[in-house]
Amino acid sequence: MNLVDFSANRSLYFFLQLQAAMVLGFSLLVLLFKGSVPALSGLAGGSVAFAGGMLYILVLRRPHGGSPAGILHLHVAAEIVKVIGMFCAAVVLYFWCRQVDWFWVAAGWLVAYSAYWFGLLIKH
Repeated sequence: MNLVDFSANRSLYFFLQLQAAMVLGFSLLVLLFKGSVPALSGLAGGSVAFAGGMLYILVLRRPHGGSPAGILHLHVAAEIVKVIGMFCAAVVLYFWCRQVDWFWVAAGWLVAYSAYWFGLLIKH
């Protein structure tokens, strides 16, 4: 692994750490003000987005040959896998846990997904 690959991997894992911290912080705030069911629902929604991020990183770890077209195709494939994985996780959540509050699931997902945008703003 060369220095560029290490730096890219470090940035990707930074996004996951930021995502996890934001979801946990959001869930703790919801727990304090709204109770356990909305907090667990927000945590479940954040977990769906976190799982999608993990899938994205797993796809990006494949070799791409270094060409710009190869890198672009790999990112497109990773994004497709992430979206399909998040959809499947949401369907499983829907059928497995009918008692979740879907507003808080969506809010937790949005908090976790916003980590990508905050990660772009943070210098690391």
